[in-house]
Amino acid sequence: MKKFTLFAAVCIVVSGTVFADLSVRGSVIAFWNPYQYVEPGQDGKEALRITGLGRSGGSSFEALLDFAGQLENRKAGFRAQLSYQGGTTLASHENILAWIRPFDWMRLDVGKMKVDEMYKLPVWFFPTLDTFMLTAGRDKDIFSNYEANNSILLRLTPVKNLFFGAFLYNQALLNQGENAAARPFIGGEDGENAFKRIQITAAYTIPGIGFARAQYYGVNPDINTVTHLVTAPRFEAAFAFTAVPNLIIDLGGKYFFRLEDPMVPVSRNNGSGTIPIKALSGGSAGTVEKRGTFQAPQQVSVGVRYEMKNIGPGTLLLQGRADTKFWGYYQEPGKNITRLGPEIKASLWPSYRIDSYTFQLETTMVYAGDWTKYGKTVYQGGFGYSFGAFAQKNVGSGCSILVGLACSGGEGIVLPAAGTGTAHNELAGLSTADEAGKLPAVFSVPIRFSVYF
Repeated sequence: MKKFTLFAAVCIVVSGTVFADLSVRGSVIAFWNPYQYVEPGQDGKEALRITGLGRSGGSSFEALLDFAGQLENRKAGFRAQLSYQGGTTLASHENILAWIRPFDWMRLDVGKMKVDEMYKLPVWFFPTLDTFMLTAGRDKDIFSNYEANNSILLRLTPVKNLFFGAFLYNQALLNQGENAAARPFIGGEDGENAFKRIQITAAYTIPGIGFARAQYYGVNPDINTVTHLVTAPRFEAAFAFTAVPNLIIDLGGKYFFRLEDPMVPVSRNNGSGTIPIKALSGGSAGTVEKRGTFQAPQQVSVGVRYEMKNIGPGTLLLQGRADTKFWGYYQEPGKNITRLGPEIKASLWPSYRIDSYTFQLETTMVYAGDWTKYGKTVYQGGFGYSFGAFAQKNVGSGCSILVGLACSGGEGIVLPAAGTGTAHNELAGLSTADEAGKLPAVFSVPIRFSVYF
């Protein structure tokens, strides 16, 4: 904690002497579950009843400081987000970067960043309870943002309403040797492959009509040989219709390019982001590698947000999402195709605001079809569900307390494993169970305290 306080003080003092425009913002968010019930599993164990800090799929406590500053002429600046989640360590948050603007229409950012130029619409709703991680990847399904470590982003705005971006992500640090264990997610490639990991984007705002954007998302071809994720380059396009007052309809799609002869990690235990051996041909316990052709499921998503004011004494807000994946397959040399079943995820988040109170529901249903080979099911699909309801009271400016009820469960193999790299769209990420079976029902009573300043 001493490191946290000292670093914050140094940032304020140094920044105040150099930058004419300096802002400091912060927040503290804490969750507490006074009661959580997990039904007995198939192994006959007793039900769990838990009380403690935290929530399913999220951290229990986080304090955040957000520093930002720029020169008076707006030619250079910085942003530093620092978070503390308990213990003795201080971590960087989503943005630790410096930027320079040599021309009014050009800006270069260097560092760690999460940039929302391409999806800054209010339709991007982040569920508060996020029950059982059914909403994992929620901020990337329609259109992927810029999000990585050791990154470089070039922004160009040559004319009004037009934006171009070139983003090089996960760049190697120069002080790392060829055999350094800490190489950041780049595999064993040479520097010549760095530019294959590039996002090239374009966006145009049509006044009174909508917001169009397109993107090529590149992938280093060697990354599949050394990680548990299977990734592929893709093209993305989306259009947000905004011509009707208080209504946004955001429709997007992703076209994944086929991977020829990738080294695909597979596991008898189906660890996160892997293809289970059961879905392929043979294999013993543990992890093996298979070569072949992999076609990631194509994807289409839509998000809707509609605000209705003066409904009684308050405002009704309807928000929903639907995400689909289809036409995915894997083929080993000389073998028949293993077809990945379609996936459908639908969410609805209605809320009602009146004075200092907010009442909200969060519900998500997920379905994954069977994987088939030779016309037979080799990996059974299933479904999952989550439901949450809460009431929130704002106390003064920037403070609130929330009390909710949440439950989740399902049957079969349907969920992306928590913590996998959804920014890279893992193509075969399922849950960690080896066989299709019942996902235990989980009931909880979360309480959230938050302070923003």
